[in-house]
Amino acid sequence: MSRQSPDSGLAVKRPFLTVYDYGQGGVWRVLLAESADEVASKYPELKVLTKPPTWMTAELLHDIEADSTRDIDDQDDPFLASLRNHRA
Repeated sequence: MSRQSPDSGLAVKRPFLTVYDYGQGGVWRVLLAESADEVASKYPELKVLTKPPTWMTAELLHDIEADSTRDIDDQDDPFLASLRNHRA
């Protein structure tokens, strides 16, 4: 269940750590979405993690959050666009 903003009545987006596993590595992103189900539905190519993997340091997670956080509805993000275009 999504939390709602008391002022707007709109659902609040929260961060979800995701990875696109391309076989020899992965592309890590944090997507702002209403739920993990929203991420899985919109981008089934991505795995949504409930917690960072044990090998991921706090520093690396911070770097991913700082450099690779995107809104799930960002139509201009090249990585998300490539996922959508690959399906077409």
